[in-house]
Amino acid sequence: MVGWGLASVLGAIGAVLVAPQLFISPGMLDFVLVYALASAILGGLDSPAGAVVAAAFIGVIENVAGTYVDVIGNDLKIVVPFVAVILILIVRPQGLFGRKVVVRV
Repeated sequence: MVGWGLASVLGAIGAVLVAPQLFISPGMLDFVLVYALASAILGGLDSPAGAVVAAAFIGVIENVAGTYVDVIGNDLKIVVPFVAVILILIVRPQGLFGRKVVVRV
């Protein structure tokens, strides 16, 4: 409990000190959540190492697609993680490094 309390207090102090320097809005890190969700799903929801590998894969494939595919360009690079998620989930629903859970009754 003490650790959570100290983390909250230090986070609040840091936010108060940074707020005058930056424009803070509720949606300022939405694009980060897109990439985090895509990497967690691709890597497997029960595999932290898989999420790290999937994040690297998403970064590489997004930049390659934005550079070499004329239709995508820089404007539609955000679509690439979603397409990768859809393709991987069709092939392997538990993610790349996820384990299939078997429930025996």
